[in-house]
Amino acid sequence: MFIGAGLIVPSKNSLDENPFNPDSTDPEHIHFSLSEGVYKTSVELQYFKRTHSSIFYGSVLRWTTPVTQNKYGFISGSQLDVSLMAYLQSKSIFKGMPFLTISGLFRTPDYWNGENAPNSGASILQIGVGEIWKIGNNVVSISVRTPIIFTNSVAAESQSDIDSDAKAWFAGFSVRRSFDLQSLWPAAEDEHEEHDH
Repeated sequence: MFIGAGLIVPSKNSLDENPFNPDSTDPEHIHFSLSEGVYKTSVELQYFKRTHSSIFYGSVLRWTTPVTQNKYGFISGSQLDVSLMAYLQSKSIFKGMPFLTISGLFRTPDYWNGENAPNSGASILQIGVGEIWKIGNNVVSISVRTPIIFTNSVAAESQSDIDSDAKAWFAGFSVRRSFDLQSLWPAAEDEHEEHDH
């Protein structure tokens, strides 16, 4: 079982105005950003159960919520991510361990200056496959997921009001490394060894 918490720091590549406000001088334009521009806190719980069977299971639960709205008046929604994974440890494919994952994402709406952003908020259920490798002290994994269910405020709107289509696909690559924090306190380790003798 693993418990984690962290702070998500935004980059400067974020929107600095509400893209849903009409612009009389330039009514047709595109808004693009790589970051939501909002500080967020994140807490996570992971649980994995390894047995002698050919399959072992794991789950990850993560809750992310914004700290406050940014200087442009935007605040993102809170998000719950749930993932269930099954690893096939009895069979190697491409010298790695294959796994199956089912994940759900549930997000509340975003707001611009207190007004609900039209295309925000979503519920997504995805199924995917991946591979995991142990390379030295690192664990490397790749995965792809495809949506089973995808609903958001855009998809929920009447087609007579808005003509839109939205799809959610996911591809992931991760590298994880474990560190032995006990090596940071060699004096305490030496003292423990002296008492053993």
